[in-house]
Amino acid sequence: MSSFQGALRQAVESALIYPASARASGQHGRARVTFDYQDGRVSGVSLSQSSGSAVLDQAALATIRSAHYPPPPPEMSHRTLHLSIFVEFKAGM
Repeated sequence: MSSFQGALRQAVESALIYPASARASGQHGRARVTFDYQDGRVSGVSLSQSSGSAVLDQAALATIRSAHYPPPPPEMSHRTLHLSIFVEFKAGM
Protein backbone atom coordinates (compact mmCIF):
# COMPACT_ATOMS: atom_id res chain seq x y z
CA MET A 1 0.00 0.00 0.00
CA SER A 2 2.83 2.46 0.76
CA SER A 3 4.20 2.28 -2.80
CA PHE A 4 0.67 2.90 -4.11
CA GLN A 5 0.28 5.87 -1.78
CA GLY A 6 3.59 7.19 -3.07
CA ALA A 7 2.34 6.82 -6.65
CA LEU A 8 -0.83 8.76 -5.75
CA ARG A 9 1.25 11.50 -4.14
CA GLN A 10 3.50 11.65 -7.25
CA ALA A 11 0.43 11.97 -9.50
CA VAL A 12 -0.77 14.94 -7.45
CA GLU A 13 2.66 16.60 -7.37
CA SER A 14 3.00 16.19 -11.14
CA ALA A 15 -0.34 17.92 -11.72
CA LEU A 16 0.29 20.84 -9.37
CA ILE A 17 0.29 24.27 -10.97
CA TYR A 18 1.24 27.16 -8.70
CA PRO A 19 -0.97 30.07 -9.78
CA ALA A 20 1.17 32.87 -11.18
CA SER A 21 -0.82 35.52 -9.31
CA ALA A 22 -0.28 33.73 -5.99
CA ARG A 23 3.42 33.23 -6.68
CA ALA A 24 3.87 36.88 -7.70
CA SER A 25 2.19 38.12 -4.52
CA GLY A 26 4.19 35.74 -2.31
CA GLN A 27 1.24 33.57 -1.27
CA HIS A 28 2.11 30.15 0.07
CA GLY A 29 0.41 27.47 2.11
CA ARG A 30 -1.06 24.02 1.99
CA ALA A 31 -4.60 22.85 1.61
CA ARG A 32 -5.99 19.47 2.56
CA VAL A 33 -8.24 17.96 -0.08
CA THR A 34 -10.42 14.90 0.44
CA PHE A 35 -11.74 12.75 -2.36
CA ASP A 36 -12.84 9.27 -3.37
CA TYR A 37 -10.61 7.20 -5.63
CA GLN A 38 -11.71 4.13 -7.56
CA ASP A 39 -9.82 2.43 -10.39
CA GLY A 40 -7.83 5.53 -11.37
CA ARG A 41 -10.71 8.00 -11.17
CA VAL A 42 -11.59 10.53 -8.49
CA SER A 43 -14.92 11.93 -7.35
CA GLY A 44 -16.32 13.86 -4.41
CA VAL A 45 -13.39 16.28 -4.36
CA SER A 46 -13.69 18.79 -1.52
CA LEU A 47 -11.58 21.11 0.57
CA SER A 48 -11.24 19.89 4.14
CA GLN A 49 -8.63 22.42 5.30
CA SER A 50 -8.00 25.80 3.71
CA SER A 51 -4.56 27.11 2.86
CA GLY A 52 -5.79 30.56 3.89
CA SER A 53 -5.88 31.70 0.28
CA ALA A 54 -8.89 31.27 -1.98
CA VAL A 55 -6.61 31.21 -5.04
CA LEU A 56 -4.46 28.41 -3.60
CA ASP A 57 -7.52 26.49 -2.38
CA GLN A 58 -9.01 26.53 -5.89
CA ALA A 59 -5.66 25.47 -7.36
CA ALA A 60 -5.46 22.57 -4.89
CA LEU A 61 -8.92 21.34 -5.90
CA ALA A 62 -8.00 21.67 -9.59
CA THR A 63 -4.79 19.73 -8.97
CA ILE A 64 -6.67 16.76 -7.51
CA ARG A 65 -9.22 16.81 -10.32
CA SER A 66 -6.65 17.01 -13.13
CA ALA A 67 -4.04 14.51 -11.91
CA HIS A 68 -3.48 11.31 -13.88
CA TYR A 69 -3.73 8.62 -11.23
CA PRO A 70 -2.19 5.17 -11.44
CA PRO A 71 -4.36 2.07 -11.51
CA PRO A 72 -4.82 0.45 -8.11
CA PRO A 73 -3.01 -2.71 -7.08
CA PRO A 74 -5.12 -5.83 -7.78
CA GLU A 75 -6.27 -6.17 -4.17
CA MET A 76 -7.80 -2.67 -4.31
CA SER A 77 -9.40 -2.96 -7.71
CA HIS A 78 -13.09 -1.97 -7.81
CA ARG A 79 -12.93 -0.61 -4.26
CA THR A 80 -13.58 3.01 -3.38
CA LEU A 81 -10.84 4.55 -1.27
CA HIS A 82 -11.58 7.67 0.78
CA LEU A 83 -8.40 9.73 0.67
CA SER A 84 -7.08 12.99 2.05
CA ILE A 85 -3.97 14.67 0.66
CA PHE A 86 -2.19 17.92 1.45
CA VAL A 87 -1.45 20.02 -1.62
CA GLU A 88 1.41 22.38 -0.79
CA PHE A 89 2.39 25.62 -2.47
CA LYS A 90 5.75 26.99 -1.35
CA ALA A 91 8.39 29.41 -2.53
CA GLY A 92 10.90 27.93 -4.93
CA MET A 93 8.39 25.75 -6.75
